[in-house]
Amino acid sequence: LGVVTTAAVNTGNYDVNVGTNATSGATLKIAEDGNLRNGSDVITDVVEDTGGTVTAGVDEYGIAVTSDASWTEAGNFTDDDTPIPTGPASVASTAGPIASSGDDVTITHRVAVSSTVKALTYSHIVTWTATANF
Repeated sequence: LGVVTTAAVNTGNYDVNVGTNATSGATLKIAEDGNLRNGSDVITDVVEDTGGTVTAGVDEYGIAVTSDASWTEAGNFTDDDTPIPTGPASVASTAGPIASSGDDVTITHRVAVSSTVKALTYSHIVTWTATANF
């Protein structure tokens, strides 16, 4: 996500493509191993119930999900910025078969910091799981 300053929200995005011939489609899930961190220094997750938008100048991290026509966003991922849970959570699903070269789900990671965040390299592990629905 680059060098983060208090003046802006930094973003990075990518597309997730899943293909299945399962008649009931597929489900895409996400989980993280904890907050963005460097040792005991952390950037906390955005709070879903307080507007759910990563804001410049505030310590926050989350993702925004947008999906193409074949996918339906799930749970808290249907709105603005959402924290990544530590346990697997459904992000989106399809109702029928889909080609891996077809519609996709775009994930945008968003981070902001306040002046109290130390200038370090922060990281965490995000795990994606795609499951065919039979």
